[in-house]
Amino acid sequence: MAMSCAPTFRMGFSREDRDTNIRRIGWVCEVLSRNDIVAIAAATSPFREVCDEVRARVGCFVEVFVDVSLETAMKETYS
Repeated sequence: MAMSCAPTFRMGFSREDRDTNIRRIGWVCEVLSRNDIVAIAAATSPFREVCDEVRARVGCFVEVFVDVSLETAMKETYS
């Protein structure tokens, strides 16, 4: 499922929007993993707290860090 087709597509880059988006994606991954389905999610979240929150809920959580400016991330998101 593409999260851009889900209710998250109108979200912006505010902290509240990013946290909400990560929580929603985390919930989908949590439900899938509970049912022995591997979930791969790529999301933009510069805030440690919400990542730690999702990590605590999802059994096997692997995080990949990419260092990029906000301007580049926004440009790539809308490309």
